[in-house]
Amino acid sequence: MCTRQFKLEASVIPGRPLTPTQCDEANTIDDLRTKCMKKAEKKCRHLHMGAVQFSLKTEQPRCRIRFWTLALRRRLKIKVNPSLWKRAKKKAKVEVMVSTLSLTDIKAELPHARKDYHAAKKDHKGNRLKFMENFKEKDRKRLQAAEAARAKARIVKIALNKLESTSVTKILVDDQWKDTQSEIEEALFPINKGKINASKHTPFLQPHLRRALGDQGYEAAVDEILEGSFAIPGGTDKYTRMLLRQARQTHRLPPTQSYITMEENTQAWKKAKERTSTGISGLHFGMFKAQATRKHLSALDASIRSLAYSTGFTYRQWQFGIDVQLLKRSQDYRVNKLRTILLIEADFNMNNKKLGKEAMETGKPLVS
Repeated sequence: MCTRQFKLEASVIPGRPLTPTQCDEANTIDDLRTKCMKKAEKKCRHLHMGAVQFSLKTEQPRCRIRFWTLALRRRLKIKVNPSLWKRAKKKAKVEVMVSTLSLTDIKAELPHARKDYHAAKKDHKGNRLKFMENFKEKDRKRLQAAEAARAKARIVKIALNKLESTSVTKILVDDQWKDTQSEIEEALFPINKGKINASKHTPFLQPHLRRALGDQGYEAAVDEILEGSFAIPGGTDKYTRMLLRQARQTHRLPPTQSYITMEENTQAWKKAKERTSTGISGLHFGMFKAQATRKHLSALDASIRSLAYSTGFTYRQWQFGIDVQLLKRSQDYRVNKLRTILLIEADFNMNNKKLGKEAMETGKPLVS
């Protein structure tokens, strides 16, 4: 897949659209990459933390549950990593030779471990306090203060209703509640369509300017605007004329980078927030952040992003998103008072960030 992608990237010309054959190849590689990332995620462990406070009384039976689960899988001829087996056995402090036990004996150990865990979990807060008594006084006070602050902050959020989700599961239309998917979609569709089309009356989407500039900005017309020699079409209003004249470039700037390097890609994903929501493909920020830690995978991701960034190509997955309704104000479910956001793919989001950043950097000398 990497070889195919690098070969495809080398065959395109920056600033020019892809041929139909190149578009098909780009989408095929992107779909294959998506399948590989989803398959890899299924093999990742999922951590569930925070419900039970850590202490040795709860941790020891939990380790035993983990070990005897692995032992059962191993006896059933399911592959278990030898290193994982050794670590689990050491943590569980199991001295017996498992090979001497029968399948029935191994199955009997699991209920005992679970029973001990549930018994310790009932008083997990008290066990936590006893566990911290073994720490040095300085460390114990620091941990107790931090945990008390977290508990108080959560109480404040509950009191202020800050833990309430801002996602919408019901809406109010003409004093009537709509709570089914079909009713909500029927009521929101015309409102969201109006939001999308709200800019259609703006000057740059009118026929005379649209023909001259294009939807993405014709290179010749853009150069003329920056040089101050652009012939403004008739019918353009006063303020748009003023804007186009003021857009003349007074300082010669170096050309912006039209591609994305592996180093830039790696740094961008390291800074990204893992909990950012994404589109419908199932690829989330956590996958890309993990991928950026491996050079060959980061190089592949950079090539896929760079292909789109340098040519204006849009992958098939990037052409679809999810409209999500959020509350602007708590408990205000009126249909015309909701906020609509569009969730897009993670790599598309990252390309848009780069584009916006470079646009702002380019415009700085003109503002000063």
